[in-house]
Amino acid sequence: MSCWRRAADNVVDSLVRGQPVVVHGRLRGRSYEVEGQRRTSLEIDAITVGHDLSRGVARFRKTVSGSPDGGGGAVADGRTALQPVDAVARTPPRRFGGEAPAA
Repeated sequence: MSCWRRAADNVVDSLVRGQPVVVHGRLRGRSYEVEGQRRTSLEIDAITVGHDLSRGVARFRKTVSGSPDGGGGAVADGRTALQPVDAVARTPPRRFGGEAPAA
């Protein structure tokens, strides 16, 4: 899956590896050869990404557009989008491939 611009900023700030998600977008495929073997790669160019609510609950915070950082910017509760907090544990969530933050 790939996504760009504001959607990419919001995905990075909202999702943690292993969480179930729903993706809506364009499916693209390409074929290529590696060491004589034909391979196919499929990728979704995501338009919309969200948590799969049939498997859990989520809290939504709308981003405020026109922020000085040019990205997702501030969220409606005044924090920046770069300061996510897990709604259950009230601690920063783990990031893709990263370690848990030191307490």
